This record gives sequence, structure tokens and C-alpha cells, in this order.
Amino acid sequence: MFRFIIKRLLLMIPVFLGVLLIVFIINRSSGDHVAALLGDSYTPELYQEMREQLGLNDPYPIQFARYVKGVVTQFDLGTSFITKRPVKQEIIARLPLSIKIAAISLVWSVFIGVILGIISAIKQYSVLDYSLTTLAMVFSSMPSFWIGMMMMILFSLILKLLPATGLDTWKGYILPCITLGLHPVASFCRMTRSTMLEVIHQDYIRTARSKGIGQLRVIISHALRNAAIPIVTLLGTQMNTTIGSAAVVESVFNIPGVGSYMISSIGTKDYPGVQGSVLVFSMIVCLTTIIIDILYGFLDPRIKAKYIESGKKRNYRET
Repeated sequence: MFRFIIKRLLLMIPVFLGVLLIVFIINRSSGDHVAALLGDSYTPELYQEMREQLGLNDPYPIQFARYVKGVVTQFDLGTSFITKRPVKQEIIARLPLSIKIAAISLVWSVFIGVILGIISAIKQYSVLDYSLTTLAMVFSSMPSFWIGMMMMILFSLILKLLPATGLDTWKGYILPCITLGLHPVASFCRMTRSTMLEVIHQDYIRTARSKGIGQLRVIISHALRNAAIPIVTLLGTQMNTTIGSAAVVESVFNIPGVGSYMISSIGTKDYPGVQGSVLVFSMIVCLTTIIIDILYGFLDPRIKAKYIESGKKRNYRET
């Protein structure tokens, strides 16, 4: 199992370097950084001096190597053209809020979605099953920004129950977290239903019921445990989707997170801000993928057996 984790961590290195390369290429092709930094009026001498200070006159391989070294050793993401502050400080100040909103959204969406999926599978072809399936399809087809605006109009402008923007009180988290979580709820409900339907008709489930084990224990201890791997796979996908959707949702609800910072940086052509935000989001996606892969090793006995068997064969050859 330890070898499995080390292998997944090593595979992250080329992925991370590929992300750095893509961000570097996009950053260099997105516009003239020196012109954006100096403004409208500058002399050719000042322009060339600034390019030399930024190292933009060096060949691209040297610039990329320097960029990778700065990110890896010092987490240097550049300096914002607008605020004149290091992008690292801007992102570090906003990242906890983005993670908090995304975590709350995922926790409640997994909990509600899995429960609704189990109920839908147990009550297969009933009115409740059709209703939950229809609602899941409707919510999964709606874009997050549209849901957020509709909820803002309903609960803030019409009913005046919740604040439209800001996070001054705990009520401010309700609308953005529900907006981010509705799409995952629908996805978890549909996935749980389909996997549970495959599992609850297996022979070992009928054997467990014939032994007199209660329905709740059969569902949780036997059926849900064996249906967990596809749900965990979907969890990894939804974590990445939630991170991407957070950028738009934060802008809709005026939340000072990394997502809204990236959107505002795009609007003001603050290239270092865009580059740093994309890089941080990419790192989070890579880390979540690694975590999901490691969870596979604990949930699927076949993965454990594979690496235990390979370890025994290696020891046998050495002896």
C-alpha cells in the first residue's frame, strides 16, 4: 500500500510540470506584460529597461526554468499589476474562504445526494423514485451562475430572508453553498441510485437478509460499502467541478475568494493574478486526484492485494 501511495505521488510531478508549462505558455501569449505594467505613456528606453528587469529578453527555456524554480522554491507567483502586491499574498489571504465554501458545499451535497440515491434505489419505479430522478436531471442541467441569480432574486429581493452578497453573518454562506452544492447533489443521487441497484440484487445481499440482518444494516454495511468506489470516483470529479464553479459563484455573490480574484484579474488584464489563480486551482485539482487515488487503495481490496502480491514476488526474487 505504501508503494501505491509513493507511485501516485511520483506521478504528480510530471502532471505538475505540465501544468506549469501550460500556464507559462498561456501567460507569455496573453499580451504584452510590460505595456500593461507601464500604462499608456512610456518611452522606448523605459520599455526595454523594464523587459530586461523582468527577464523577458532571455530565451523561453531560460524563462521557464526560472519560473519553475521560483514557484517550487519560493512559491513566487509574480506581482500584481493592479495592487502592486505579490500574487502569493493575495491568494493566501483569499484561499481559506474559497476552501471553506467549497468544503461546506461538498459535505452537504454528498450527504444529501447519497441518502436520496439510496432511497431512490430502494423505492425503485415508485413515484418517489421518478420524482427524485426527475429533480436530479433538472438540477444537473442548470448552470451554477443561473441558479445563484435565481436564488438571489427569490430569497434576497422578493422574500428578503437571506443576504444577496457578502459573508458578514452565517446567513451569507447559505445561498452560495446551496448554489455550489445543487449540481453535485443531483450527480451523487443519480450515481448512488445506479450503483445501489447493481449491488442490492447481488446474492450476498439476499444472503444477508435471509440471516435476519436488519434492512438498515444491510444497506449501510453491505450494499453501500460495495457501491462506494464509483461514488468516490464521482467525489473526485465533483471536487474539481466545484472548484471551477466557485470562480463564477464567488463573482455572483461578491465573495472575496480566489475565484472572484481570478475573474477580476481577467477583466483588468492583471496577467500575474490570472496566472497565479490558475496555477493554484490546478494544484488543488492535482492534490484532490491524488487523495481520491489513495482512497481507492483503502476501499478496493484488489488494489491492496495487487501491491501486496507484487511486494512478495520482489522479496522472493531477492532471496
